[in-house]
Amino acid sequence: MKCYNNVLIGNVYGCQLYSSYDCSLHGNLFLRNEIGLYYQWAVLTDIYLNEFRNNTNGIYFDMDNHKLKVRENNFINNAVQAGFFFDESMLLIPDLILNRLIYGPQYRHNYWSDWESLQRRPIKGNVTLWIRGYYHEPIFTSSVIFDWHPAQKP
Repeated sequence: MKCYNNVLIGNVYGCQLYSSYDCSLHGNLFLRNEIGLYYQWAVLTDIYLNEFRNNTNGIYFDMDNHKLKVRENNFINNAVQAGFFFDESMLLIPDLILNRLIYGPQYRHNYWSDWESLQRRPIKGNVTLWIRGYYHEPIFTSSVIFDWHPAQKP
């Protein structure tokens, strides 16, 4: 699927990718949405040269994504520029590290209106860990991924 050169204004989701494969989103403007772009279970997705402006959440995703690239986009004045969530069994921690964090979303060369440093830009998210087979409360924690080379201007 290719989605390009659209203006997505004033929606709950500007765009939602769900269970998608080999997608390309580029040249789009996401403006004043609750969530500019939400994606879950996306594989081989390339998100580039888009502008996310004045959304409640610029991009928000479930960590069940593989080989996803978010590059050369502009994140301008979103309440939350980018975030993520995942829910995982503690028995699958090695899978979590390999598939979610190493092969998960790769942010590169994006412009962030709230970031002026040349250092990597953190993207904060939430994690819920469950101990499978036990009826205990889940463990809630936070996590961070990075845009390793943020752009200095849009």
